Amino acid sequence: IGQEIDEETLGGSNTHSSISGTADYKEKDDYAALRRIRKIIDHINFTDSSIFKRNKNFKEPIFKNNQLLGILNPDLDKQYDMKEIIARIVDESDFDEYKENYGKTLICGHGKIGGYTVGIVANQKHVIKSEEGQVQLGGVIYNDSSDKAARFIMNCNQDKVPILFIHDVNGFMVGKHSEWSGIAKDGAKLINAVSNCKVPKISLVVGGSYGARNYAMSG
Repeated sequence: IGQEIDEETLGGSNTHSSISGTADYKEKDDYAALRRIRKIIDHINFTDSSIFKRNKNFKEPIFKNNQLLGILNPDLDKQYDMKEIIARIVDESDFDEYKENYGKTLICGHGKIGGYTVGIVANQKHVIKSEEGQVQLGGVIYNDSSDKAARFIMNCNQDKVPILFIHDVNGFMVGKHSEWSGIAKDGAKLINAVSNCKVPKISLVVGGSYGARNYAMSG
C-alpha cells in the first residue's frame, strides 16, 4: 500500500527469474522459450526399466580436462569459476543451467557425462552480487541458493536423473539477516530433499566440505 513501482520491476521476468525465484528460466522470445522446453523434455528419463539412458555417440568436452589444475590449484587460496570446472567434465562442454540468475552461490543444471544425462549441483566460488545488491560470498550457501537446489534435486528425483554433487563449500550463511530470513528452515529443506532423493548420487569433493554443509551436498 502506498508503494510506487512500475509493472516490470514489480512482477516482470527479471524480478521472478532473479529475485523471487518464481520462474526457472528467462528467455528473450517465444522461439527461445520453445527451444528451452525441448531441452527440458530431453533431460527427462521416461524409461521405466532403467534410470540410465545413454547416447553412445557422445562427444568429449570441448575444453580439455588437463587444464583443470590451472583453474583449481589446491595450493592457491583464490576464487575460481566452478562453471569452468563443469565445462571440462560434461560432454561437448554443454551445461544447461537451472535458475541461472537466482541463488547463484549454488550452480544447478543438466549435462551429459559419457553420454548419460545427469543433474549437477555445485558450489560457486566467486564473490557474487545479487540483483538486490547483496554481496554473497563464494562457497557459502544462502537462503535463495538452498531453495533453488532443493527444488532442482526434487525435479531430478521426479525425472529419474542421477545427480553429481561437486563440493567446495564453506558453510551456511550466518548472521541476523540470514537467521531472520529462515536459513535454518531453508537449509533443512535442502538436506531433506537430498535425504529423500532416490536416484543415484555421486559426490566429487574438490575443496572443503564439512559438517551440515557436507550433508547438504550429499556427503
